[in-house]
Amino acid sequence: MLGYGEEEIGDRFKEWESRLHPEDRDRALEAFRDYLGGKRAIFELEHRLRHKDGSYRWILSRGVAVWDEEGKPSGWRARMWT
Repeated sequence: MLGYGEEEIGDRFKEWESRLHPEDRDRALEAFRDYLGGKRAIFELEHRLRHKDGSYRWILSRGVAVWDEEGKPSGWRARMWT
């Protein structure tokens, strides 16, 4: 979807955040904070992510956090579509 092989791209939050389009960044991070803060049942967002070739692609992301015993997010289950 973004032109990277599995070995070229990580699955950490910073990877996603670093590829956000500048015009979508604040809205995307707010949606993520709202989800983690319990204001949304699932994370769902249409936004642009930077492709390996430098262009931006529209993505629909949906996901849910995996919570540990202490109630902290410990992972993420997500799907993205173009």
